[in-house]
Amino acid sequence: MQAAGWRDKGVAFEVVASDSVSCEGRNWLSQPAGTKGKFRHDMGTEKETVARRRHRMKTNTWVCSALGLLLATLSLLCLLTTQVTGAELTHEQLFKFAPLPDGALPDEHVYTPGVRECIFQIIRKNLLTMSLKDERINAKFLRLIFHDCAAGGCNGSIMRTEEHNGTANEFLTGFDEVRMVKAAIDTSCNVSISLADTIIAGGVEGVKETGGPDITAYVRFGRRDTDDRDDPNKLPLPFVSTDELVRVFAPLGLNVEDLVALSGAHTIGKATCKNIVARLGTDPTADPAFLFSLLPRCTALATQQLDLDAKTPEVFDKYYFQGLKEKKAMLQTDQELYESEATHPYVLEYVANQTMFFRRFQASLLRLSMVGIMPDRLSPPIEHRDDINFTVPIEASFTLFRPSALVRNNIYTLQAELNQQLATPNTSAVVTSVLDDVSVPGQSVVRFWIVPLPLYHKRSGIPYDELITVLAGLNQTAVDPSKLQLDDTFFGPPQNFQVVSFPINTTFPVSSGGPDVSAYVTEPLDFANFTLQRRPASQRDLFASQISAALRVRPSESLSVSLQSPSEVQTVVTLSVRQTGSVDFVAARVAELQSAAAAALDRGLLFSPAIFGFAEGSQAARDAEQPPTVAPGPIASIASIASPSQASNATSAEGDDTSAEEEDTSALRDVASEKHSGVKEVNFTFGIMAVLVGLGGAAAFVLHWRATRAAAQKKQPEESGEGEQEPLRREMDDLSKTRST
Repeated sequence: MQAAGWRDKGVAFEVVASDSVSCEGRNWLSQPAGTKGKFRHDMGTEKETVARRRHRMKTNTWVCSALGLLLATLSLLCLLTTQVTGAELTHEQLFKFAPLPDGALPDEHVYTPGVRECIFQIIRKNLLTMSLKDERINAKFLRLIFHDCAAGGCNGSIMRTEEHNGTANEFLTGFDEVRMVKAAIDTSCNVSISLADTIIAGGVEGVKETGGPDITAYVRFGRRDTDDRDDPNKLPLPFVSTDELVRVFAPLGLNVEDLVALSGAHTIGKATCKNIVARLGTDPTADPAFLFSLLPRCTALATQQLDLDAKTPEVFDKYYFQGLKEKKAMLQTDQELYESEATHPYVLEYVANQTMFFRRFQASLLRLSMVGIMPDRLSPPIEHRDDINFTVPIEASFTLFRPSALVRNNIYTLQAELNQQLATPNTSAVVTSVLDDVSVPGQSVVRFWIVPLPLYHKRSGIPYDELITVLAGLNQTAVDPSKLQLDDTFFGPPQNFQVVSFPINTTFPVSSGGPDVSAYVTEPLDFANFTLQRRPASQRDLFASQISAALRVRPSESLSVSLQSPSEVQTVVTLSVRQTGSVDFVAARVAELQSAAAAALDRGLLFSPAIFGFAEGSQAARDAEQPPTVAPGPIASIASIASPSQASNATSAEGDDTSAEEEDTSALRDVASEKHSGVKEVNFTFGIMAVLVGLGGAAAFVLHWRATRAAAQKKQPEESGEGEQEPLRREMDDLSKTRST
């Protein structure tokens, strides 16, 4: 090879003919004049160098390709997330898992979206400052929610010194911090917030700050503080059984699922050594070895406190339930949740699925935050009668040919069905357990209570006028369980319905099936009539069954259908009902049925149009654009045949319902809209950015693939010595061309 020399970009090279190639280079930019760095490459070394370069290029190509595909996948997922999260939540979705009383809270109109945002900003700032000195501040606010709401409603009574002496409140703290936060909110947000609202908002924010679910957008404001003292003895003690816990939670309107979910608040709580050590020798659920291991840490029984969640005591998560499964619960009430047949499945579910725990906890906490709040539209205060025990819950049970897991997953749907058909305006149905039926595989046993509407009145109880309606419904269902109409998909028809306990007294004659309330059954009351375009012939039984299902006729009611045929192609239908209850309750129920019948008729839900045709004058008939079969005229689609006063009351009640419902939902709908529209904008922006980055990654993948393919095409068999020198020669030729250019 002839000697050659050239200079390029500040580097001097000299190549001499030899069996090996000797290159001498001097970097004119960084090395002093006369300094030369020499290096030699024989052909074997150069071959290895080229192979390493190709290997590096191939590796980089695969890395960039994988990165491009990953970014493209992320962009697709982001777009999908944008479509789901961007939609504005409706009122039904907001409270799907937390049905709340109708009507606005007393001062709810004051708390506009701007005021709500200010409140939570101030609370967040104060909790952060307080946590620097007290790591338990979030848990203190959360604990105060239960101790305030469960004793007599969420009314701020727990801030009164008289309640602090109760056994369950012996180690309760955080009162000064609540007053400090309230003062800060009053000053900064130009609103006079109640202590009750401060406790609720502080506890909810505390859950969020410790890693739990964020439900700040769904919290309702407007509670008023009470001047009375609630009874702290209603609160459960740390060594009671699960059955006794149910007796505390059920009167609050909280079912067995709420009980377990709310117990999860202990994940950031502490227990006093006095209540832990007391389990030794008395608690059959305790692990003695575990409790003895705690004794060295309990040097002061009255004041020393231990974390209820030993693994992550400052994080709101599922590991509290993991401790129950490992029999390492600090309190007897906690360990009982794992040992009890009614609550055991929920504990296992939350151990396996933290998302499900969060979902149920936020709904249960919302329900708890509304205990004792009296909406504007509630019935008048209960007239208490000392000769009747209204406060004893009525307990009933029935079986369903469905697995218990399926029923538990739809427990609120079941509870809503029971409320609609068996409860009354001042009562509530609460499911207390869903167990496997040991005698029939795949079948479950449901137990529920009918209780006074949770703590709406100081002298809680079922009103006399409504008690007879509740008892009548239970008795009729016990005789014919099919009267209780449940969703066939989840539950199927109930069987073996029985009333387990009810208040027995001298007022009601007692028959073999329970209290005899036949004296309170009204005569048939006509509540609607309408005209069909066809003659139903012999379909009367089917007709009555479908109407009963569409109107959700209660077991305590008996529906009758009267058919008249003024012509060969026309049928006039009259609906009547026999109701059990007082005059006032029956009048309200008739108005309710009138409204339901009008709505169902207009939508064509009362009967099968294929068999009976449409009701003349209904919206369904107009939509179908069917020509009338008789001369047009004033058709009576739905007409009340009750007394004029009842009709007037029905119209007034319906108007009040609509107005109050609009007031009830307006504030929360605004908050939800504001929050989720912001989420929608952020997610949409992020989605566009992710798409662009994904496209860039895909382009990089294509470019590297083409470069790899071009390199493969240039690669030649390297068998001869001349072939071995070819790669280096090509590089030198390229440099020479660059030099000459």
